[in-house]
Amino acid sequence: MNSETQAIADLIKAGDRLRASGLLPGTSGNLSARCDGGFVITNSGATTGHLSPEDFSFVGRDGNVTKSSKPSSELPLHQAIYRIRDNARAIVHVHAPFVVALTLAETCFDSSALPETKLKFGEVPTTRFAQPSTGQSAEVISEVLTETTKAVIIPLHGLVAIDENVREACSIAEEIEYSAKVQFFARLMQKVERINESLYRPEDCKEQQHEGTK
Repeated sequence: MNSETQAIADLIKAGDRLRASGLLPGTSGNLSARCDGGFVITNSGATTGHLSPEDFSFVGRDGNVTKSSKPSSELPLHQAIYRIRDNARAIVHVHAPFVVALTLAETCFDSSALPETKLKFGEVPTTRFAQPSTGQSAEVISEVLTETTKAVIIPLHGLVAIDENVREACSIAEEIEYSAKVQFFARLMQKVERINESLYRPEDCKEQQHEGTK
């Protein structure tokens, strides 16, 4: 398990990366990572693309918060995921513009639209609507989260990416947003060519997960 210091350093790098990707404008989104004794999470109001060590709270296994009186308002969301998923080590919650745009247009994200997305991440479920910063996000994500879920979309709000390390959680968020962007433009052209899902082979999925998509 990472130390608290290492977890914070990883999340600071993640914030820089996701800001450069256009996924963390202003104070939007929140990031967390497990560490010895609990997990660290970005504070409420922190500029997530320009983080410093003072922008984090430590949350113990007992749920008590130290080092800050104002962790992210989406703390219950992170607590719910870590409670359900023992294998979750990092959570990236971003207000991804193309993911949100699809839900605003009442258009479902298609997990099978791009072969690499389906092979690497499987189904990306969309929850029912949840009012941000109220604790409802924790409730709705708990309804769809499984042991293998890599990402979840919350309508009119954003994307939650989950993995065993911060770097991979960032990659998931970036790739899901890329797929949403492609789908957005394809639908503007009013024609979407879908690939037969029978072509997606489980052995390819395992190979992709180990080697990545070139």
